[in-house]
Amino acid sequence: MKKIVLAFCLSLIYSCQVKKEFNQHPLLQKSRKQYAIIDTINADTIHKYFKIRPPKNWNIYYDAHKFIIYSPLGTSKYFFQDNDSISAYKNAKEIYDYNKSHKIKKGNYWNNYFRAHSIERDSVKIKNLDDIVNEYKQSHKNRFESDFKYEVIKVKNLKFGEIVYFKYGFDSGYHKITHIDAVIIGKRRIYNFIYESSNPYFELYLGDVQKIINSFEMLE
Repeated sequence: MKKIVLAFCLSLIYSCQVKKEFNQHPLLQKSRKQYAIIDTINADTIHKYFKIRPPKNWNIYYDAHKFIIYSPLGTSKYFFQDNDSISAYKNAKEIYDYNKSHKIKKGNYWNNYFRAHSIERDSVKIKNLDDIVNEYKQSHKNRFESDFKYEVIKVKNLKFGEIVYFKYGFDSGYHKITHIDAVIIGKRRIYNFIYESSNPYFELYLGDVQKIINSFEMLE
């Protein structure tokens, strides 16, 4: 598959607002934290309509936002404050090398993560990839107001027919981020894949993200 260049976000469908009842989920009750590390069996059960397989050295987190988050990073409180500096990229590479061979990961998973969701096609007014591109443009222009810059590409895929990718960058206020989404349209459902990363980590894990998307299996 070609190198991922772009992303799409069904932000109108999924909210990142944390509700108190999320903390009562069985996966979080034992951890007494805002997250729990889970296995692929639990992740598949929650996803229900599809399966994906992360690299063996990635963790799968059930987060208090009710997200299944795949990440090569750990749960430290450290975030990049100046992630355009040479030292930030050097630090990211050191963490990358360390985490490949250690079970307890360094870094924070919100600095580099992958998520996947699906929704019934009948519940949204989207019939094809052109509809997705139009919805993406409109929703993100509304979100970022003026000067919203993005890239988009449609890629032929032997397994899924065609995938649309979107990519854009933004400054969160404390670090600069690159965001990529991919969308696949199935017979009954629409599948949305999200890769978001602090810039120093972005290229380091892009190849892993491509493999995760290629591992995708529909269970419609």
